[in-house]
Amino acid sequence: MTARPKAHRTRGPLAALTALLLAACALPAHAGAIGHGSPLAVDDLYRGNNLNRDPGDTVQTQTSVSSGRFIRLFELNRRYQTSGQPFIMQPHQSTVEQLRQLGRVDGPMHEQSDQESRNSNVPSGYVFFGQFVDHDVTFDTVSSLDRPIRDSDTENARTPALDLDCVYGGGPDRTPYLFDLPYLVEGAEIAQGRRDLLRRTTFANGGASRQASAPAKPAAQTPAQAAPARQAQPQVQQQQVRQQTTDSSDINNAIFGGGGGATQPQQPQQPPAAQPAPQPQQPPAQAPVPANPHFPAGAKLDVALIGDPRNDENVVISQLQAAFIAYHNKVVDHLLAKDGINLAQLRRNADAATGEQRLQLLADLDRISKNVFERARNHVIHYYHRMIVEDFLPRIIGLDRVQAIRTKGRKLYYPRGWIDRQTGERVQPQIPLEFSGAAYRFAHSMVRGRYKLSTNTQGVPLFGFAEGPNAKDMRGFSPIDYDRMIDWAFFFTMPGSDRNLVQSSRPIDTRLPTALFKLHEGGVVPPGDVVSLAARNLNRGRTYQLPSGQAVARAMGLPRSLILAPDRATVDNLGVRETPLWYYILQEAKQQGVRPLEAAKFSLANAGPLAESEQVYAQNVTTSAAQAQKVQQLTGSEGGDILGPVGGTIVGEVLLGLIDHYQTTTGHGLAFTSEIDGRMTTTPVPGIGNVYQVGNMIVDAGVGNPVR
Repeated sequence: MTARPKAHRTRGPLAALTALLLAACALPAHAGAIGHGSPLAVDDLYRGNNLNRDPGDTVQTQTSVSSGRFIRLFELNRRYQTSGQPFIMQPHQSTVEQLRQLGRVDGPMHEQSDQESRNSNVPSGYVFFGQFVDHDVTFDTVSSLDRPIRDSDTENARTPALDLDCVYGGGPDRTPYLFDLPYLVEGAEIAQGRRDLLRRTTFANGGASRQASAPAKPAAQTPAQAAPARQAQPQVQQQQVRQQTTDSSDINNAIFGGGGGATQPQQPQQPPAAQPAPQPQQPPAQAPVPANPHFPAGAKLDVALIGDPRNDENVVISQLQAAFIAYHNKVVDHLLAKDGINLAQLRRNADAATGEQRLQLLADLDRISKNVFERARNHVIHYYHRMIVEDFLPRIIGLDRVQAIRTKGRKLYYPRGWIDRQTGERVQPQIPLEFSGAAYRFAHSMVRGRYKLSTNTQGVPLFGFAEGPNAKDMRGFSPIDYDRMIDWAFFFTMPGSDRNLVQSSRPIDTRLPTALFKLHEGGVVPPGDVVSLAARNLNRGRTYQLPSGQAVARAMGLPRSLILAPDRATVDNLGVRETPLWYYILQEAKQQGVRPLEAAKFSLANAGPLAESEQVYAQNVTTSAAQAQKVQQLTGSEGGDILGPVGGTIVGEVLLGLIDHYQTTTGHGLAFTSEIDGRMTTTPVPGIGNVYQVGNMIVDAGVGNPVR
């Protein structure tokens, strides 16, 4: 089928972006948002679907609304009788002020320093990879922190598909300036063969644009020389407008993901005018940036030209985005070499010909380039899905839970699959609010306040806490300099790298680092706004009218012995006996998210089998302290290794469901047969086999060399 991207629409202004993010990244505020370059981006993407529930079905709860909206796994005002006494599902009952007290600065969720937290078994890079995945499927442009929102008004401005539209944008037709088919355009070189993202330079407060001379693009070369040839790209220097806003919206996507937050700038609505080949096309000029006290007149801003500008929010995710671009280009090189195609020679032949022969040669070159590009994209998405299934999810929810969902099927998230049994038409997925507003925000507790970026740059703060005139932090939306170039051996285990260099994430628990409690000091939120990410997350759950964690656990049919009692922090601050869903998922990971000791032998950073909950929690434990003590006695773990039953099921079913949907509707993804497996690295895992990890992708992309 023909992939024709569907423009997203926005509902009203983008709400309460921070001054920093507004000036640094906002693109036009008109309705045409980011297009998608995947085969799933078709006209019916936002149409409702009939999920064809059987009468009395107590599991399938998705509603027939536009797939551009969010959905619920657990319907409000519905009677559930799956565990214990029947009950009616209701939103968790806490006020804004009570939730802010629980998530306040210096409160029970505030981890005062990185040194106070132990290391988890998860390398720190997976927090950023999780953010990358989040940006691929969710973006809430409508809700705010101030008031609950009706289900009919929730809006997801991303296609709910793991299709890497953040890399491929709207495809060559709608965003041609991202492409030099069959390659993707890369940005300026940083050092050691590593490249930044393609960027557009703007100037704040209406300062005049300063047009720099663009480097000449060298002639195309053979596949072996193709990488250097495609790297010198024009520097696009234009101005742009940002949206002024006043209400207090979520900014979570500026801080390691979470499925909400109007921090994503909009791409140009119309495709840019065609430029003479082979130069990449450029986005249209925009109006000047309005005045902003955070940036003096004429301040230079550099905005990444990528499918999702949120993937420039910090230096790790921006370089992960650049790694995926480099990875695509390496795959192209492998495919050209496999086919014995010399693009440079084909171009020279076309340039030397005249008349009808030249037109025919150019048509052949265009056909070959498009064919290789589509094959390369299918390969990249295939390996991306393998990274999620074989690497990311086993570390986050446990290998046994991954295998159980894949073999036994989903019980909550579209358990009847992706093909309507009566019509034979495909079912379009939607993202659950329980996922975007709670379960997938688990990684906020894994964040550290400072990171080593390389042997040259250590202890770099997330944002705004560095001192001195040359101090650096990890904020993005600007070109990457050498001192902030990521040495991936500090973030992922990779073939041939020193595993002792890898920094660990914090465990999944109910505490967040200081950096996420002082967002105003980093310029992430304006003074006077809610400065604690914990408080913002808790109130985001209230905005979405999410039920308590205990209610969800009961509706899932968990045994009473596995359903947590509220801990002291929630009882003291909320005055209720039920726990907000996001907090419950963190508490559950701390108390139940353990792996057996023998899993330490696995090289997959302890991503071994999930402990059998029924054995670990054979006794009915009613307090968090007693349960945590029992966990440590029976497993030797302090908890926080992986998500527990509620969080792990929601995260696992949604991501594995989206992977299944892509495979079902395209025939590709995990089902795609790679032509170049022999050219890709893999990681052997005893008892499991060869898996494809994020570290393998980084090495295969050619960006895994140490930073010297």
